[in-house]
Amino acid sequence: MAYSDPAGFNIICSIIDKLIEANKKTNSDFKVFTNQEGIIDKKYSPYIKVINNSLESIEDEIDKFLPEIIFTATSINNFEHLWRISSKKKKIRVESIVDHWTGIKKRFSHSNKLVYPDTIFLLNDEAKKIAISEGVPEEIIRISENPYYEKVKNFKPKISRMAFFNHIKIKPEKKIILYVSDKIKYSPITSDLGFDELSIFENVLQSLGSIQIESKNRLDGFILLVKLHPRENEKKYLHYISKNENINIKLIKHIDPLLINYFSDIVIGSFSNMIIESYLLNKSLFRVQIGLKGEDPLKYSNLKEKFISSQIELNKKLKTEIFKTI
Repeated sequence: MAYSDPAGFNIICSIIDKLIEANKKTNSDFKVFTNQEGIIDKKYSPYIKVINNSLESIEDEIDKFLPEIIFTATSINNFEHLWRISSKKKKIRVESIVDHWTGIKKRFSHSNKLVYPDTIFLLNDEAKKIAISEGVPEEIIRISENPYYEKVKNFKPKISRMAFFNHIKIKPEKKIILYVSDKIKYSPITSDLGFDELSIFENVLQSLGSIQIESKNRLDGFILLVKLHPRENEKKYLHYISKNENINIKLIKHIDPLLINYFSDIVIGSFSNMIIESYLLNKSLFRVQIGLKGEDPLKYSNLKEKFISSQIELNKKLKTEIFKTI
């Protein structure tokens, strides 16, 4: 198995859990590879090997293990792409899962070379329609829910709320508004949506500023936690934080997304997979896509009612929820 981003890791770790439950052994029954360090839950470290992002390294590992099947995630990086190239070269069956609805065909193309696996698993029929419209061969498509969703639905933290708040160094009496950031702005898949993580953050800050004034500082009991993508540079947010000193804001990066989601009171985001996780955890959720050009890229039907497309709507709904939570 191979992955190179957090969403891919979530899928792989769910599969690892199932394999371990079935008494399968790493290095004999299965092996997992990545080219990225620091984006995984440490408890999975014994099962994952970090290797160079090169055909030579990948083919060397394949020759050592001689797998019957290779399973890859589908980031926009070329690591998984090289695994698919190697699989085809060595005539080993390869399967891949796409964990979203955006840029499905683009995930299989790098340096103008298009390489499909033998099977592509997509999340639902809507994803299948999108893939076919992009030119993905229908005969290699199968529908399968993200295996990580089951883990999310059954998640129970192993630490207390108090311990978690101490860990992230905030006062336990605070209520958490979680802003789920993402790398939208410079992604070749999502850069033309009409909004990005910074424009939506500005929308959120505008709403919170208005609520702070209207509520006569009743927002003092809240903290706005910005959950950064593992590859995101926090410096891009510092300007906004310095301009909004009346709002208690904290940036957080290396933390289990499920934990921060679980202990948050309100969650705000656009279309990150963490938003689906928030929904599955029954969080008070706001999906903000102000400025969207075209259709909502998140084709998870149960989330349609959470969609917010205007500043006025965000102000109204967020104020109602915050006043309810106070």
